[in-house]
Amino acid sequence: MGDKVKILIAEQSKIFRETLKLFLVGKSKYKVVGESANCKAISMLLEKELPDIAILNLEMLYGTCSDFILKLKRKYHNKIKFIVLTRFDEIEYEKMMINAGADGYIKEIDVYYQLENAIKQVLNGELFYSDNTIGFKK
Repeated sequence: MGDKVKILIAEQSKIFRETLKLFLVGKSKYKVVGESANCKAISMLLEKELPDIAILNLEMLYGTCSDFILKLKRKYHNKIKFIVLTRFDEIEYEKMMINAGADGYIKEIDVYYQLENAIKQVLNGELFYSDNTIGFKK
C-alpha cells in the first residue's frame, strides 16, 4: 500500500474528536497527524506537518474563524482539502463554507458512513456533499 492519507481533526468535542480519530486510525490508509479543539491550535499544527485533509467542525469555525478556510487555502496554495462537519440543516451555513473554499460538507449524523467517500472524492478534486445536505453549487 502507498503512503497513508494525512488527516488533521479539528473538533471542539473531545469525545467526538476521539471517536473520529479511532474510526480513521482503524482504517489502514489514514494517519491522523494532529487534532485540535480550536482555530489557534490548528494554525500551530499546520506549521509542524501539512495534512492532505483537514476535517473541521462548522461550529468551531463560525464567528471569529468564519474565513479560516479561505485564509488557509491561500496560505497553503490549496494543498489542503477541507471537509466541514455540521449538525445544522440551514443552507446558509453550507453556502458559507463552500464559498469559503470547503471541499466537502457532511452532516455529523452521516460522518461514519460517508467520510471515506468524501475523502476519496475531495482528494480527486471533486466537491462532496452529505446525503442530508442541499448540495449547494458554487
